[in-house]
Amino acid sequence: MVVVLAITSPWRPAFGAVAWFGVYGALHSAAVALTWRRQEPWWRWPLFVGMAVSLSMMSGALGLSATRHSIGLAGMGPALPLALASGVGALGYALLFRWLGARWRSSAYVWLPFACILATSAVLALGVYRYGGSLWFAAAWWLTFSVVLWFSDGRRPRDDKIN
Repeated sequence: MVVVLAITSPWRPAFGAVAWFGVYGALHSAAVALTWRRQEPWWRWPLFVGMAVSLSMMSGALGLSATRHSIGLAGMGPALPLALASGVGALGYALLFRWLGARWRSSAYVWLPFACILATSAVLALGVYRYGGSLWFAAAWWLTFSVVLWFSDGRRPRDDKIN
């Protein structure tokens, strides 16, 4: 999905950053809905996607708004508000998954926001967002969110016998 968005980025209309975060939220939550293993009532999927889009747009708007208001604070710049907004969004998104019945280790609800804050900070620190805009934030966030959940779901086979 990220590759397709990156290839088509020159042809994207200028919706604005908050709208693009909504598009990214819709794409990710629709992909989750299509690959979810548990059987859910049909009405939960559109509701889940709509809530994920709203959460994604709200997190983006919160981060951008906080960035505008924090410009005058010494040393803060855009990094802290955007990173914290991505952490809030990650926790909200994890709670949406819990509503669908996902059960992860309780540590996931601490690690998810923390890891997404670090991913957003890395995109800002590296400056790659200048060459693809919000797509870099979405890609780093998706990858981080997925990796943390993979480690947190507790269903991976473990080989405790080391010779």
